[in-house]
Amino acid sequence: MTGWNCPGAENDGVNCSPICGDNHRVGSELCELGDLSSSICISCSGFKAGCICTGGGISTLSTCNCCGNGLEDNGEVCDFAPLSPSITGCNLDCTAVSGYDCSHPSNQGTNYCVLT
Repeated sequence: MTGWNCPGAENDGVNCSPICGDNHRVGSELCELGDLSSSICISCSGFKAGCICTGGGISTLSTCNCCGNGLEDNGEVCDFAPLSPSITGCNLDCTAVSGYDCSHPSNQGTNYCVLT
């Protein structure tokens, strides 16, 4: 059975456990080391703090947004990790600090917030 370690008779489905790191998310695995950076997926049983991951299955990959990784993921207004919100205008939860606009004027690039 793909994604499972089953001691004893092959494919009998008895006493099977998921194989972490084989690119097949099955059973109790929340993520797979093969489809996510090992800094996001922790031992196939959880995600790094600040990451929200959805989807994934035996043949599909999970999609993650990780506030604090320095990349502006889908759903984040900004992400300047590890810089201070008082310097960047971006809160640690990847939202704009009150009084800042992070709408990304085309001439400023994506990670840029301005005091309004």
